[in-house]
Amino acid sequence: MTLRLKTLTLTGVTLIILISALYVALRSILLNGFTALEQREIQTEVNGVLTFLTMEADGLYNRLSDWSSWDDSYTFVSDHNQRYITENLLYPDIFDTLQINVVAFLDRQGELVYIGGMTPTGFNMSQRQLTPFLDAIAAHYDLRAPLAFSGFVAVDNQVVMAAGRPILNNDSSGAANGTLIWVRLLDEESIGQYMQSLTHRFSLMTVDDPQLDASYRTAIAELTTKNADYVSDTSFSRVAYGYSLVNDLSDEPSIVVRVAVGREVFREGLESTLYYLVTLLIIGLILILCVLYILENFVLVPILRLSHDVRAIGTTQDFSTRLPVRGKDELAHLAGGINTLLAAVESSSEALRQLNTDLETRVDERTREIEEKNRELARLQAQKDVFFARASHELRTPLTNIITRVYLLEKQPQQLEAHLRVLKLVSTYMRDLINEILEISRIQRGSITLNRTRLELQTVVRDVIDIQLPEAEKATLTLRAELVDPPITVSADYKRLTQILTNLVTNAIHYTPANGEIVVSVEATDDQQARISVRDNGVGIAPEHLPHLFEPFFRAREDISFGTGLGLMIVRELVKLHGGEITVDSTVGQGSTFTVLLPLLKVPSAEPTPEFATEQRTGTD
Repeated sequence: MTLRLKTLTLTGVTLIILISALYVALRSILLNGFTALEQREIQTEVNGVLTFLTMEADGLYNRLSDWSSWDDSYTFVSDHNQRYITENLLYPDIFDTLQINVVAFLDRQGELVYIGGMTPTGFNMSQRQLTPFLDAIAAHYDLRAPLAFSGFVAVDNQVVMAAGRPILNNDSSGAANGTLIWVRLLDEESIGQYMQSLTHRFSLMTVDDPQLDASYRTAIAELTTKNADYVSDTSFSRVAYGYSLVNDLSDEPSIVVRVAVGREVFREGLESTLYYLVTLLIIGLILILCVLYILENFVLVPILRLSHDVRAIGTTQDFSTRLPVRGKDELAHLAGGINTLLAAVESSSEALRQLNTDLETRVDERTREIEEKNRELARLQAQKDVFFARASHELRTPLTNIITRVYLLEKQPQQLEAHLRVLKLVSTYMRDLINEILEISRIQRGSITLNRTRLELQTVVRDVIDIQLPEAEKATLTLRAELVDPPITVSADYKRLTQILTNLVTNAIHYTPANGEIVVSVEATDDQQARISVRDNGVGIAPEHLPHLFEPFFRAREDISFGTGLGLMIVRELVKLHGGEITVDSTVGQGSTFTVLLPLLKVPSAEPTPEFATEQRTGTD
């Protein structure tokens, strides 16, 4: 075999192997990428359906409040007045309007007062048809006490959405007079309406349904054994399915949801991959023919051996290789010159490689910085979304009360004074809520300027106690201060510092039972800080609520409805503006202590700890 033939053969085979390897690698990478993209799409669709179902259950629970917190409902459970049923539940389209199929009233002993229902096709349900719904709920809850719940439950292997709330007066005061329960059947028509909103198909089945096919049973087994959030099935050619379990009222996974996802992305990916690889093969073939033609006609004929060595170096990109120098003729001089050039290229290549390494390092560092900033922006955006969601929920509740009161005012004009009193309270609550939201907005924008002055904390505490003393006396509480003799001075805004302490003292008054005690103390710490503590012996705060105490609209106890739930968040931000920090220590049944640390204006000289000078304000005499 001649050198020319060897060169052409080796060059051609090398290019074929490289292109084949590139083909296999690219095909694997592209297919894996489209597969991962399809799995993320399936998971996103499944999570979207789960979120939608949860929101629907919450919506049913929220709509129920208009009927459960109503004087007429409260009275009906006691006197069983048939007129209430006739006027409110027996006129046409009421069940379609409420988007429910079953309604039940239970008294405070759990005895059934009334139950009625209508099938999705518009026919009234019989007692035999209605009984299984209460039996299914009773399997999860004790109906002998007023209940508050929402979620999903299986009734005769059919999934239904259920919600219950205690029956209260219009102002939600006093003891509950029973429980009001709404149920909505999730039949094919209801799920079809949901699918129109979600733009994709899904189905709900109970895990114990004997009619489940093999795909459902396989998915349930995987979800149960792997403890996974979802599983997918891509065995179908044109449609992929995602499965997930939904908990029932006992928080047990008894319902399975299946979401159908079209595989357009995966099919388009396969087609794109095929076109890309065919194009690569054609270009590779053309490249091989061009290289062989050039070698044959422009390189091998004039200087076959030298050209072969140079081409080998160019193909391998190994600039450390040196050409053999044979003899002292012109080709030897050319080989020596090429070797000198190779040495320069090797040096330049090494320098370029080092430069590329440094550049990649810098790019990686900058990329990490950008990713960190993006994560921070995403976190801030998520916090903003949660804040607006909670704010809209808090505003929606008083607006609903106002609409309800106006409706009742039209129905009950003789109770004008009572309705106007409630409307005034709700309007005042909305005004306070909006003012506090604007306050938080100004704080976060940094538009609040502190008017710092030299303040003695003992004087500020006395002022706050003098103002709050009437409220403490009204609640038969002892409100007193523990103050040290040497003045403790800080650089602070008097108005904002008073706002901080007033909020903490007011909270202590509301969460401390009668004949309790609230103590406000001031002292200097060893690390040059002023410590202000507001201590009470009230109901205390559960440990699981402490991490969320300073979140917007959070209340440690839902049965206490005063305030907007923004006060402690504003307090925390104002303390931060002063360069301080706030902490809380609480034990359920023993009380809570809120501690504010502020930098001292002047470091006090080392002296023995003075005795406390106690100022006491009492509301119990």
